[in-house]
Amino acid sequence: MANRVKVLLDCDPGHDDAFAIIVASKFAEILGVTTVAGNAPLDLTTKNARVILDLCGASTVQLHSGAGRPLVAEPIHAAYIHGESGMDGANFAAPSRDRDGIDAVHFIIDTARANPGVWLVPTGPLTNIALALRVAPDLVENISGISLMGGGRFGNRTAMAEFNIWCDPEAAAAVFDSGAKIVMSGLHLTHQIMATP
Repeated sequence: MANRVKVLLDCDPGHDDAFAIIVASKFAEILGVTTVAGNAPLDLTTKNARVILDLCGASTVQLHSGAGRPLVAEPIHAAYIHGESGMDGANFAAPSRDRDGIDAVHFIIDTARANPGVWLVPTGPLTNIALALRVAPDLVENISGISLMGGGRFGNRTAMAEFNIWCDPEAAAAVFDSGAKIVMSGLHLTHQIMATP
């Protein structure tokens, strides 16, 4: 793993985030996973993250739950896409173990400070990342950047709004205004990706 990029995943699994965890487990060094409410409520996104980590043979990866709601708005979920569980359509075994903690924000901060150059990779609403930047603005100096899945040339929640940004626009604004290097993979890109065996 010495040559693998170090990443800290922040996600709301969801089928799309499950795919991100699977890919990261093969091609990156995952320093930890944090969860946020988004595609489903926080308890379900956290359970789903552990299940996917188990499937990838990464059950020892630290998992910390975070924000259960956006900074300002009421919680919004995507059951219309991912089902009530966030992972409807698949029958998974129960998770091997519970989460490791409930303070995703400080886990993000501590992990970034202990691993300068780590990439933050949020694939859900940006609430945890925004809160971490609020608590520790110097976080920007410890990371290589933020590679996020959000936004796009067209929307999936409204004509112009993509779900991850629409779910917590105040958090997204804080992240985009943070001064961190941002690599944005928008909805239009995720519609072009093909998976092969």
